[in-house]
Amino acid sequence: MGLINRRAWLGLAAGAAAAPAMAATAAGTRPWAVTIPSPGQGDYAGAIERIRACAEQEMTVWGLPGMTLAITDERGFEAIISLGWADRGARKAVQPGHYFQIGSISKSFAGLALFRLADQGKLDLSAPAARVLPGAAWPDDPGVTVARLLSHTSGLPGNAPIFPPAPDQTLWTGFAPGSGFSYSNTAYALLGKVLTQLTGLSTPQALQDLVMRPLGLTGMLSVIRSADRHLFPLSYWPALSDRAPLVGGPLDRAPWVESDFAAGSISATAAMMARYARFLMAAGRGQGGPLMSDAAMARFVKPQTPAEEFGKGARYAHGLAVTVLDDHDCLFHTGGMVSFNSALTVDPVSGVGAFASVNAGLIPYRPRATTNYACQVLRAVVEGRPLPDLPTISREAPVENAADYLGVYGQGSRFEVKPAGQGLALDGPQGHARMELAGPDVFSTDDGSFAPLGLRFVREGEKVIGCWCGGTFYGRGGAAGPPADPRLRALAGTYFSNSPWEGIVRVFAQGEELVMGGAILKPAPDGTWRFEDPELACERVRFEAPLSGRPSRLSLSGSWFERLEDGVQ
Repeated sequence: MGLINRRAWLGLAAGAAAAPAMAATAAGTRPWAVTIPSPGQGDYAGAIERIRACAEQEMTVWGLPGMTLAITDERGFEAIISLGWADRGARKAVQPGHYFQIGSISKSFAGLALFRLADQGKLDLSAPAARVLPGAAWPDDPGVTVARLLSHTSGLPGNAPIFPPAPDQTLWTGFAPGSGFSYSNTAYALLGKVLTQLTGLSTPQALQDLVMRPLGLTGMLSVIRSADRHLFPLSYWPALSDRAPLVGGPLDRAPWVESDFAAGSISATAAMMARYARFLMAAGRGQGGPLMSDAAMARFVKPQTPAEEFGKGARYAHGLAVTVLDDHDCLFHTGGMVSFNSALTVDPVSGVGAFASVNAGLIPYRPRATTNYACQVLRAVVEGRPLPDLPTISREAPVENAADYLGVYGQGSRFEVKPAGQGLALDGPQGHARMELAGPDVFSTDDGSFAPLGLRFVREGEKVIGCWCGGTFYGRGGAAGPPADPRLRALAGTYFSNSPWEGIVRVFAQGEELVMGGAILKPAPDGTWRFEDPELACERVRFEAPLSGRPSRLSLSGSWFERLEDGVQ
C-alpha cells in the first residue's frame, strides 16, 4: 500500500484532461498510473503525491495486489490513481476503467432507493416490516420496522439466510428492536425483497431505476454476474483457508461469486464512485436533488445509533455511517466481498471525498486509512493549509498491556511469548513467529504448530495464567490445565461449508468452556448456544444430526456446516 516526480504532477494538473501517466518502474516493482479527468481549481500536485504514497504504503504492508483510488472535490477536481496488478501472474497493471466490487457500500444505494419511495408516499419507513413484506420469515415483533432494518437496529442476526431451511422456522431478534446496534446483512437482503415488493422490479433493476440512472451512473453494475467478469481485474483471497489471515499473508487466486442481494452487489469504476462521492457531498448537507426532497435526505443521513465498529465515535444512519475525521462529520462506509475490499469517505463540510478498492478479500482490512487520509489532504488544499504528514501504517499493530502475556507456556511442548516492537512474537516449535491480536486475549500466529487453531489466553483475575491452543492447554510456567468436560468434547470439532463466504468453523472444549473462534458459547433454554460476547448477541449456534453421540452438523445462525471427521481438535 514509490516517491514521484513533482514536475510530472505539475504537468498533469495543467491539462483539462490528462491521459494516464505510468510511473517508471524497475523490473518487479509495482506499477502505478494517474488519470486526471478534471483538474479543478486548486493545485493538487502535492496532494496527489501524498495520497498515492499513503496508498503505496498500505499496499506494501498488507501485501495487496492492486488498488483503484478516486479523489475528488465539489469544485471540479477529480483524479483516478491506479496501483499494482490486475493480474499478478501475467504482470498486467490495474487500469482506470477496471470495475471493482464495492461490497457493503451498496447498502447506501438500497437506503436511498427506499427513502425515495418513502418520499413519494409509497412506503412508510416506520411501519412493521412484516406488513410491508408479508410472507417473509419475520420474527413475531412489530418493532422490526423498515427504518430499523436500514439502521441495523432491528436485532436481526448478521448473516442468517432470509429463507430458513424449514418452512415453519422464522428469524429472531437478539435484542429489543431499537435498543442496540448489530450489523446485519440479513436485514439488507430482506430490504432488497421490500424493493421488489414495492416496485415489481428485481432488486438490481430497482436500484438502477431509482438511484443510479437519476444520478447519471448508468454504467454502474447492480448485480455481480459471470457475463461481466472480463470488466474486472483478477482478484485474490488468503492462500490458507484453515486459519485466520495475518497482515501481509500469502494470497491466491479467488473464485468468482455471483450475487444480486441488496447488502452488497454493486460494482463500479473509480470514476463512477467519484461522481457518487460528489452527490454525497451535497446529500450530507441535506440536499436531496435529484432523488428526493431536502427533508427526506436530511432524515436519510441523520445518525440513529452509535456504531463503534466503524470507528471511535461513529454512528449509523440508513445505509451510511457518520464518522468524525478531525472535527468534521463525514459520511463513511466500507465493503468486504470474497475477493474485493473497499472504503468510501466523504466530507460534506469541506466538499471532498475519496473511494478506494483493492482486488483482495476475506482479510481483516479495508482501505479506510487511504480514503480518510485522502480527505484530510484534499481538505488542506481547499482550505489553503499545509498538507498533513503521511500516516504510519505498520505491520505490527500495538497490543495494549503486552507485558501481561510475556513468558514461557507449557511443559515438554513449549513456547515463549516475547515483545516485538509495540506488539508480541512467539518462539515455538518452528522458531520465531508473528502474533496478531484477533480479539480480547485471542491471537493469530504464523507458527505452523499453532496457526490453524489460534491462541486464547486465559486469566485468573487480571493475571494471565495460561493459553489454549485448540483443546490443548499451555500453562504459564508449566502449570497444569483443567480437564475438558466430556459433554463439551462431544460437540468439539471442525465443521466446514463449501460456500466461499463460510469456510471452516472450529469448536473447542477448553476446560468447562465451549469456544468457537475464540468466543465463548453458553447453552440456552431453547437448545441453541449463545455467544457470551454481547456484540454477538444476535447469533445462534445449534448442533444437529447426532450420530454416535456426536453432532454431524452445526448451524451458525441458519448456515449449515458439516463435521469434518479428520479435522484437528
